[in-house]
Amino acid sequence: MFTLIWTSLLCLAAGASEEYTGTTQNTTLLTTNASLAAPNPCLNQTPTLTIPPLAEGQPTNLTCTAAAGGGGLCSESQLKFTWMLCGAGVITENITDPTVNNVTNSIQDHISTLTLNISADHHNKKITCRVTCAGHTKDVTQKLKVKYSALILNNRSTCKVQSGVMTCVCVSEGFPLPTIEWTLFEDSPMYTIMTNVSEKYVYSTMTVSHKDPQNKMVQCVSKNTVGEGNATLTILEITTNKTSHLDVFKLLNEVLERPLLFVIVLGTGILIGILLSAIIACLAVKCLRKKKLQKSG
Repeated sequence: MFTLIWTSLLCLAAGASEEYTGTTQNTTLLTTNASLAAPNPCLNQTPTLTIPPLAEGQPTNLTCTAAAGGGGLCSESQLKFTWMLCGAGVITENITDPTVNNVTNSIQDHISTLTLNISADHHNKKITCRVTCAGHTKDVTQKLKVKYSALILNNRSTCKVQSGVMTCVCVSEGFPLPTIEWTLFEDSPMYTIMTNVSEKYVYSTMTVSHKDPQNKMVQCVSKNTVGEGNATLTILEITTNKTSHLDVFKLLNEVLERPLLFVIVLGTGILIGILLSAIIACLAVKCLRKKKLQKSG
């Protein structure tokens, strides 16, 4: 329980005090100097964490090197390596026994190797190597950058038509961040495309005037240097209960194009007009008679 709580605190501390000091390609180095005790000859330097370029599906060796005082000040049996992955806690598997290289008569390099089966889930995760010796602790933390193919998120990508306007949204992820392209109709009218990018996702929104889509599907294609993905989106038509001015004009046009229907509608309109006029006339006469009776009284 103590180890889990300490790992969570370490993740928060590393996120708040990031300092990028150098990197190899595709690996951003973030070093956290978390010495928990006063310096001593045993651990006189912050450990070095070496991460090669990472790609999805490839097992990769990560090495942590600690320069420690030789001459019995920090023997191999006294020095301890601990590997931690934010969100997963302490790693206990696929770690080799530390090796020792004599740098000078008084300095030794102690090296621990962790083998990770890299997946897209590791992208942007922080990994920490902790070195402990004779009551002294030093940590080094890096953020993993994993290359993986472009992938379209089908559950967040949609295409809808409402009031004669088609709006399609395609959401993709991948590293490096992918681009998104749309396959439009052969006689497509004017359209607009807006793209938004976050740390992990790319959002592409296409808006096009499309009253009556002949095709019921549209495709978005996402690509990066690793690979590509595509998704076919079904166009959903959204109907509204409100009658627009265009609907009224369309109805009038249909009436005028049918002579019999036009005569019936016209005759009905005239009849209703006569009845309304008669009712209004009767009410007016009744009102005048009532006023005359009041004056004569």
